[in-house]
Amino acid sequence: YFVSPVWVMHGAEQKTSRLPACKLPEHRYSHWETPIKRLTLISAPVFWGLAVLIWFLSQFPIIGIPLTFIGTWVHELGHGIGALITGGEFERMIVSPNLSGVAYTVPNGPAGFASVLISGLLAPAMAGGVILVLSRGLRQGRFAMLLLSGLLITSGLIWAGDLFTRATILLTGTLIGLIASEAAKR
Repeated sequence: YFVSPVWVMHGAEQKTSRLPACKLPEHRYSHWETPIKRLTLISAPVFWGLAVLIWFLSQFPIIGIPLTFIGTWVHELGHGIGALITGGEFERMIVSPNLSGVAYTVPNGPAGFASVLISGLLAPAMAGGVILVLSRGLRQGRFAMLLLSGLLITSGLIWAGDLFTRATILLTGTLIGLIASEAAKR
């Protein structure tokens, strides 16, 4: 019998739903002994604590402005990459001094238009996930910063639509690259 992964705990006994299938070994964990529950008990407060800390620190302009700028850049770049993937054109992007942005794209049909719309929303989440995966250790963190620096500089040279956007993207990319190279020396 297949033991359903969803267990209902009643005292020391478990009630499981049984479906015809292959027989799997039954593991008898108490409610607090499952590895997933222990990990959740530790990681959930740490996650929310870090989220509150990041939000609090982002209220200071020295930290908040660069984070917002990079978030806007990733969002607008996502719109442009969505257009390119579906055969459209990515003409330019502009990030304004108030940290809002616009991407000028030419979508390729209705599916391309939908791709341009959704990719702007997905790009920050996907970029954050990639950076988390790439920066699991100190050496990988330097690699992630160098990759981010390269992407910033490349996109600033190719798609920046005005002087403010080009200067800010190139300066940000250069600073991140310098930080990463300085970290490599230590």
